[in-house]
Amino acid sequence: MPAFEAEPDDERPLEIELVPQLLKADVTERLSRSIGRCSSLRAAIAFWTIDLALLDQRLTQGLKDPGFLCVDINSPTDLDRLDQLAGNGASVFLHLKSPNNQMEDTPAGNSSMPKHLMHAKFLLFDFPDESAEIWVGSHNWTRRSLLGPNVELSMILSVRRGTKLYGEAEDNLAMIQSFCVPFDRDDLDYYKFLQRSERAETVPVIELEGNHVDSLAETSIELFGTDRKDLSELDSTGRKVIVSITESLSNPEVTYLYVGQIIQSGLLVRANPLADGIQFSDRRYAFRRGRRYPELVQSSCPDQILSQAVYFVTIEIESNITSRADVVDLPDPTRRWKQSPDDPLLRRMEAKVREQTADRKVVVRVPANGVSRKDMREETNEPFRLSIEEKRASTDAKLVAKRILVDRERNPISIEEAERS
Repeated sequence: MPAFEAEPDDERPLEIELVPQLLKADVTERLSRSIGRCSSLRAAIAFWTIDLALLDQRLTQGLKDPGFLCVDINSPTDLDRLDQLAGNGASVFLHLKSPNNQMEDTPAGNSSMPKHLMHAKFLLFDFPDESAEIWVGSHNWTRRSLLGPNVELSMILSVRRGTKLYGEAEDNLAMIQSFCVPFDRDDLDYYKFLQRSERAETVPVIELEGNHVDSLAETSIELFGTDRKDLSELDSTGRKVIVSITESLSNPEVTYLYVGQIIQSGLLVRANPLADGIQFSDRRYAFRRGRRYPELVQSSCPDQILSQAVYFVTIEIESNITSRADVVDLPDPTRRWKQSPDDPLLRRMEAKVREQTADRKVVVRVPANGVSRKDMREETNEPFRLSIEEKRASTDAKLVAKRILVDRERNPISIEEAERS
């Protein structure tokens, strides 16, 4: 018996084509040709960043019902451009689901794995002559992908509508569409909030209070403390940190943000006899007693502080970023997401693999119910602040807090971006 049964001639692809051509990168001309011919286009594309002007202007018409476009919400997808597309009448859907945990075999794989779960690049063009094209490949709709320099490759299968392969393409696209939600233009800010909250990374923040703290750029601070466990929060010397200092005398309170760098740290003689003889030059110092917030004092270091402290940290204050950045607290994930342990995405997996993901506590997260979208959008709009009195009353404050650094429009940024802005 033959190992396989040949497909009837009318089931076979009419033509198979690889794009781009060898030693080429640009696929926009070939893509525009299919867009210009089609009566409808159904598509699932992981990332979308392009301006509509890059392709044939009939794209929007092709994506109107029964056509549709599914895109993953995660960065680098440009939500404003999807909003423009939806405003022109295209049927746009967003994939909002994310993994609660990762399932790679190595910590490095987990730490670098992106959050998106809809990774397809799959197009189905319907043409008026009852033919169709199925595009399967690697091309996201970004300039780097469609124009270069990315190394990408897609296969185009020209088929007759009504064939088995065409039906399978339809079914897969319908399944992907069922995993998504219709793009609601009234919820654009909400979508941006979800996207930002997924890509936001925490930055280390050392919080102090003191007098006359508005012009500390290009100075150094010596921080002394009595709990040696604080040093484990610093990670390493050379690390960039945000130094947040509240002016004690101001009313209302004013907090200044600086970019600082840990120059050195170590134990003092109370914890390490070999440290006897360490001396400190005149500069502003801060003293942290136990787990209380440190206070920055305007004088050289007195002997009484050295007699109580067990460690020191030298912080070089580099730049004042108060006017262009702020720190906000970590959003409560239970307000943004709910768990979906039996999500259709997971039910597609083999039972053995599902058991493994259960061991890793991998579930799919979907946007939470029970909280108004307005509340969720505003969750990170206010900067994180404790009053001076609240700080002074705290007896278990971390030396290095984890916060999100944002620009004045409340978009998450890195320390390096804050320095450049």
